[in-house]
Parts: sequence; C-alpha cells; structure tokens
Amino acid sequence: MSVLSTLKDLKTFAKGIFCERDGTPSSTRVLMYIFAFFSINLLGRIFSHIYRITDTTQLTIWLSNMPLLITALMGLIALPYTINKGAGAVSETFSGLANMMASAKQVQTNTNLEGKLTDLVKKAQGQNNASSSTTPTTPTPMPNVQVGSSGPKG
Repeated sequence: MSVLSTLKDLKTFAKGIFCERDGTPSSTRVLMYIFAFFSINLLGRIFSHIYRITDTTQLTIWLSNMPLLITALMGLIALPYTINKGAGAVSETFSGLANMMASAKQVQTNTNLEGKLTDLVKKAQGQNNASSSTTPTTPTPMPNVQVGSSGPKG
C-alpha cells in the first residue's frame, strides 16, 4: 500500500468518526470523543495511583468505588448523545402538539364560520318568508322624467 492511499483511508476514517453519514460535522460525536479521552486518561491516573498504594484499607476503598466511578464516566461519555436525542424527541413532541393545536383552532374557526353562515342564511330565509307571507308588493313605476330636457323651447 502506498502512503497516499493510507492517508486517504485515514482521512476517510477520521471524517467518518467526526461526521454524520451525510457528511455534516457532528458536535455530539466530537464531545463524546473528548469525554471518552478524558475518562480514559482519568482512569489511567487512578489505576496508576492505586498501584502505588500500600495500605490495604485505602486499596479496598479505591477498588470498591471503581464500578461507581466507571459507571459515572460512561454516563459522562453518553451524555451528549442522550441530550441530542432527548432534544430531538422533545422538539418532535412540541411540534406535534403545536400542529394539533393549530388544526384544532382551524376546526373551531371553520365551525364558527359555518355557524355564522348558517345563521345568516336562516335570517335571510326568514326575511324572505316574512315578506312573502304579508301582502305582496308590486314594484312602483318610475316617474316619467326626461333627463337633460328643460322643457319646450320657444
């Protein structure tokens, strides 16, 4: 293998580690790797300290608390991913809630408009029925007026 192909493979690998599948950079992944590096470094220092302890009581205390410490560090590593997924779930939930409220408001508006329209139609029908049930009206004839004429000229 040539050095260029190895560098190209290394670049592809690094891009895959720090980016999403579509190629966008991921701050969540970067934070996870930073926390993982911090945790591994901290555990290495703790184990280095434990190897130098000569008192059995202190050694027992350190070793009995190691599972708790490792679990806390694993939680720290997973924290950015969890926050990102939790924020996405909350965002989807509130988005769905907002859509549901908007559609309910639209239905209420449509119902109010339909009710008002029905009232107007009933009122118009009631006026037509009231005027037709009384005496029928005949249109009044227009007066015989000539527009623009001032009368006979003489």
